Amino acid sequence: MPGAAVGVPFTRCIVYAEQKRIAMANGLSSNLPAVSVIVPVYNVERYVEQCVKSLCAQTLENIEIILVNDGSKDGSLAMLREAEARDSRVRVIDKPNGGYGAAVNRGLAEVRGEYVAIAEPDDFVDPHMYEDLYEAAHLKGGAMADVVKGSYWDYYDFPDAEPFLEAPNLMNCMPKQSFCAPVREQFEVLFHHPSIWSAIYKRSFLEDKRIRMIEPKGAGWADNPFFFETLLQAKTFVWVPAAYYYYRQTNPDASSNLRDYRLPFERLADIRALFKRLGVTDPQVIACLYSRTFSYIGSIIGEYGFDGGDPELHALIRDELAAMDPSILYGPYRGIRDEHRAYYELMTGGLAKCVRAHDEDASPQASVVVPVQNDRALLLQTLAALARQTAESFEVVCVDYGSTDGSAAALSAYAKKDKRFRLAYAQEQSVAGAVAEGFAAARSEAVLVTFPGVCLKPDCVDVLARLVRNSGAALAVRSAAAAATVASLSGEEALSALDPQGLRAEIATAPGFSLANCAFSRTFVQRSGVVYRNEDGRSGQVFALEALCRAPRVAFDNGSAASAVDARRAFGRPQAKRDLDLYRERAACLDAADCALAGLDDDAARALRCYAVACLLDDARLFAGSDDGEQIFNDVKRRFATSYGIAGAPRASYCNQDVFQRAELTLCSTYLHMLQSDIGRVRSSNSVLRQRCASIKESGSYRLGNAIVRATRKVLPQKIYCKLKG
Repeated sequence: MPGAAVGVPFTRCIVYAEQKRIAMANGLSSNLPAVSVIVPVYNVERYVEQCVKSLCAQTLENIEIILVNDGSKDGSLAMLREAEARDSRVRVIDKPNGGYGAAVNRGLAEVRGEYVAIAEPDDFVDPHMYEDLYEAAHLKGGAMADVVKGSYWDYYDFPDAEPFLEAPNLMNCMPKQSFCAPVREQFEVLFHHPSIWSAIYKRSFLEDKRIRMIEPKGAGWADNPFFFETLLQAKTFVWVPAAYYYYRQTNPDASSNLRDYRLPFERLADIRALFKRLGVTDPQVIACLYSRTFSYIGSIIGEYGFDGGDPELHALIRDELAAMDPSILYGPYRGIRDEHRAYYELMTGGLAKCVRAHDEDASPQASVVVPVQNDRALLLQTLAALARQTAESFEVVCVDYGSTDGSAAALSAYAKKDKRFRLAYAQEQSVAGAVAEGFAAARSEAVLVTFPGVCLKPDCVDVLARLVRNSGAALAVRSAAAAATVASLSGEEALSALDPQGLRAEIATAPGFSLANCAFSRTFVQRSGVVYRNEDGRSGQVFALEALCRAPRVAFDNGSAASAVDARRAFGRPQAKRDLDLYRERAACLDAADCALAGLDDDAARALRCYAVACLLDDARLFAGSDDGEQIFNDVKRRFATSYGIAGAPRASYCNQDVFQRAELTLCSTYLHMLQSDIGRVRSSNSVLRQRCASIKESGSYRLGNAIVRATRKVLPQKIYCKLKG
């Protein structure tokens, strides 16, 4: 296992002679190394030989290896001297103990290479690592990337067992294609382990930006601020989707084994100070830091076993959470989960911070009914959108029908400050019961129904309520694009819940008729017998259609009115459709969403455009085997070249470069080529996954290790487990 080339390296077309030629063309001396590798060493005589041998075995020969002995008290220094005597590229620096950060900084002061890498002495690397990363650093036009980063393997070598590997989240979540983009456009990497050792850094970039390690005592998690500063300052960040670095998980003395719970909070303070110094205002990047904060807190209490009830630890957690911006914490940003917000509120009582006080209106001119059941993550976004409505007089009746996730508590906290919101409970534990309860509790004649996750545009309540009041219509209808910035085909799901990478969401705003763009006369609904039915995800649309068919008069926001007969003709229930019809409906939804781009800020527009392209890509494959597959595929290509401007669009206009690349490939493909490549990719992926799963599951050490960990955590008291970990 050690030394095996497990990664998926790039084509190795740059040989040593070519590297010399490029160095000389860039004005560098031909004898300067391409990459300098810094290894901070402290008491690791058991592992350091394997680490150094893997560095000396690199296929990129033009490197230097700086071994910084940080006051080791074991036999590490003697082993380093032996390596220095064997290989002229190895240089040993012996210094008094100053900690991980100080050792790396000493190495940075000594390196001569065009690029700098850091390796930890208890790990080892693939022979092709630095050749491949250095090759990927060469950009078009002769430019060189500031940072090039690959993935890594979690490496386990328990005694008396075969070593085995596990893929970390970084490998699983990052795009499977290489890209070059600022980290603000490819922020996924900010969620994961810093893994600063799986990258190379342009030395002139580090010097120009004056980037150095902080120097806490010991290891001190010094890599965390360095990770954020290098990626946030880099103008050209290159991702290489291959794993070259073997990160040992079985060293009991590793710096990753936390012994002082204060360390993570100290590093978080350093990162916040860094954000302030760099002027970081991108809410998604800040959300990445918040996500890391919750992860650290979970690890401190869960993984490392520290007592969450300890007064000092409790105060540190509370202060860290209190520093968060509620508008980001409750915003539609990736990485902040429902349990994070719940924990935030538990520790700080913080929901009230994002609610503005407002007086109650005893005679509201509009009522908005919101059925709620375990929708806390989406609910808060919808409440915030409703609070921003421009209507001078309205109320929001939130009807809980059996929530167990704290939705009712969140609603209650909201209603305490903004008196326009009321909380009611449905006797019938169903969405139909909640809708009926909402109509019964409404105090206005004009009633809207919306769901957690649907964010109505600021003027929507005002416009629809005026239509009902002024026209005397039983039903008011507004175009979906004008009614809701986030409403799904059924009007019950949210684009605000959209993963910013555009990979997880249903169809966007409905182009025609749905519950999201209607207001009802309360008297009409109660007298006509129209009821919400507990059927499926389209129940809201069926409810609206039934009201439409029975309404004696329907008002539209363009000033026209229609009879029930005209309404039926325009909005009759959909019949069975073939695949091409379904595709056209979905594409029309995206067209309607595209119309709303002009009213969105840049980040939201990029997310929506990226989402639309991802949907079309999925459709091209979803319908690939149908009778209409080729026609749909060709229509997708046409839309890419026209509506969504892929042909001439800059990468920066798409928040997920993986989606952009897939779209570019689709433009260059034929229908038959797409089918063949998909089949080949599926077969290849399945084979690799089967082999990897079999290798891991058959490993006795893996099974034994998991059994020991589970038993230890179950049997031992938390305090004792914490001491053992320390």
